[in-house]
Amino acid sequence: MIDTLSKADIKRIRSLRLKKNRDEMGWFLAEGEKLIRQFILCGMKAVLIVGTEEHPDFTALKQTDSKTFKDLSQLDHPSGLLALFQKPNFQKLEHPQRVEFYFEDIQDPGNFGTILRTASWFGLQKIYCSPFSVDRFNSKVVQSSMGSIALVDVEEISVEGILSRWKSEKRKVFTADMQGIPYKSIDSNSNQIGVILGNEGKGISAALRKEIEYSIQIPAHENSKMESLNVSIAASILMSHFY
Repeated sequence: MIDTLSKADIKRIRSLRLKKNRDEMGWFLAEGEKLIRQFILCGMKAVLIVGTEEHPDFTALKQTDSKTFKDLSQLDHPSGLLALFQKPNFQKLEHPQRVEFYFEDIQDPGNFGTILRTASWFGLQKIYCSPFSVDRFNSKVVQSSMGSIALVDVEEISVEGILSRWKSEKRKVFTADMQGIPYKSIDSNSNQIGVILGNEGKGISAALRKEIEYSIQIPAHENSKMESLNVSIAASILMSHFY
């Protein structure tokens, strides 16, 4: 049986545009049949599924008209199907990861979603980011992550906090920037390494740079005219090297 979307449902969905409401309710929004099915495949249970008449057979559907759906959607081109999911809970890792990645103040949702998707592809179970990074449950992060927010844990931790933790684990810590040694000179099978990538526009902060002795770079081709790499691309290359 298909139910009609209520005013209370509409209010809840709209409220999830704000991080404070996502945090308070413990829910996030996903749009599109492929993405929703991916979350369900990952073992997540939808709190609410909403669709237009083009999706009459989707499980546990509440139906609404196209005009209302367009108002609720956070996409430029609404798919006609959205779902609310509870935020995933992750178990503590049994063993530390060989190489861990920390992201300082990542602001672009597409970048962060791609980082999560890439981390999942290479088998990382957890990454770290600064408290000033974009929320991983931002709708644009959710969409670009293609379900990987259900597979990769993200811990928000200060720079001081992650450096203290890595120091206690005796990790060798590298910042990724253009002044470092070529990344391929680091043994890809190395253990106990921490890699820090910085903000899209500013890179690694000056305060952090002073704390880290080592840095690595992804060398550009001699004919390249580019000043830098996109942070999600840089992360992908480094994850591919170490994993």
